[in-house]
Amino acid sequence: TLSSISLFVFFLMIRRPPRSTLSSSSAASDVYKRQSICTPTCNSFRRIQPGCWVGAQCGWGVDDKEAPLRLCLSNCEPHLEIKCVDATCNPYLALAMLARSGLEGVKTGADLPPPITPDTKLLPTSLTQALDALEADRFLLQALGRELSQVYVAVKRTEADYFGTLSLEQEVAVLISKGL
Repeated sequence: TLSSISLFVFFLMIRRPPRSTLSSSSAASDVYKRQSICTPTCNSFRRIQPGCWVGAQCGWGVDDKEAPLRLCLSNCEPHLEIKCVDATCNPYLALAMLARSGLEGVKTGADLPPPITPDTKLLPTSLTQALDALEADRFLLQALGRELSQVYVAVKRTEADYFGTLSLEQEVAVLISKGL
């Protein structure tokens, strides 16, 4: 699929190295809870698998192209690459949720989990699984607000029910027929 994008977050903090900034955010430990917002279509999940350089595991890594959250330190200005984002997402909503999660991590002093290993838990493999993770997270539901979270989940569940059973060819045909 051709829907991938990456977000690059550059650290402009002089007194705080990137790793400590990452460790004070909850972004690395709960990326799976935001999947339904950052990768919001059934098609989005076709690319979230090992070997696609998107990251199929829940977590982060230093200069690891297979990590969904990649702390880049080699041969570049230190930055965080967030690869588990899709071009079909609402960028305002995705960035707001990422920023809100990061601020919550700073506020609570969240610890950085260990980097991903071959045994690290996998990210959701479907929109339905991602919506389940979102619905189980009171913090993100509260950040979205009651009305928006209810409407968002209802619409995305309807999409998951409809598109989740279609092949890629069928899905493309439906989207083309609708002018999307």
